[in-house]
Amino acid sequence: MTDDMASKEKEQDGIGICYKTGDIKDLAKKIKICLNLKRKNKLFEKKRLNRIKLKYDYKVISDNFLSICKNEINKDLR
Repeated sequence: MTDDMASKEKEQDGIGICYKTGDIKDLAKKIKICLNLKRKNKLFEKKRLNRIKLKYDYKVISDNFLSICKNEINKDLR
């Protein structure tokens, strides 16, 4: 991923690796790192996938939001 703000946040969450925008040599270096990581560990282990799902899956996000809204409505009704 390019090194923009959103991509850097994903990188911190363990989703991929950023390269310097426009730097082909850095991109090639990061691709080699990804290939080596994939060979060593399986780049996308189950724990990491669950974290990705919790943070970026629209269904999970909307379900959490609806739950928060329902809780707040119930508080007001009491």
